[in-house]
Amino acid sequence: GQLGQVWTDRWNAVSSTATSSYHQIAPLATGADPRATFGRLKQLVEQTPGAQVIQSADNYLYAEFSTKLLKFVDDVEFLLDE
Repeated sequence: GQLGQVWTDRWNAVSSTATSSYHQIAPLATGADPRATFGRLKQLVEQTPGAQVIQSADNYLYAEFSTKLLKFVDDVEFLLDE
């Protein structure tokens, strides 16, 4: 994973930490219990067909999602920032 590093040469990269308005996306809300929400997010990713967890920690998750038909791979990173 390359958390915090936005690939500005890629038109389809987005990040809640991006400095470029083109690449910015709103962070996900975690609600009243951020750690429980993050734990549930990890469970959902692990259960998603085509997803493979590459790296996981208490506050970080890096996964790859492959499309069913053409097997394109998208990298996804999540950071719990309480």
